[in-house]
Amino acid sequence: MTPVLPTPFLDSRAEGHYWLAAALGLASDRAGGRDKISLARDAHHHTLRALDLDPEHPGANHILGRLLVAVGKDDEGFQMLRAVAERRPRHRLDAHYIYEARLFLAEAGVLSAEGPGPESRRER
Repeated sequence: MTPVLPTPFLDSRAEGHYWLAAALGLASDRAGGRDKISLARDAHHHTLRALDLDPEHPGANHILGRLLVAVGKDDEGFQMLRAVAERRPRHRLDAHYIYEARLFLAEAGVLSAEGPGPESRRER
């Protein structure tokens, strides 16, 4: 598949592919018909490229989880999103990606709004 934009400057940067995937995903959410499908495919392409470069990238894992849910693969998508939500941030930007995964899961009714913190992991 050919990406929407020429990306030679992105080839070694997971973060760049992530942000391009995020922008394409937002555009796909707002588009209709063939444009929606084309933009979602391009978002998927850049998400996979980001994960090739950094398999632990929480933002790219978050996008892939949401894409899986969007195409009806709820179990796989929610499992991926839960894994992101349970991570510890490597840096400040990771905290944002982790929060987004927790928020999506909470809105879907799959996770409490607090998310998986130390208090939610305690044995009851």
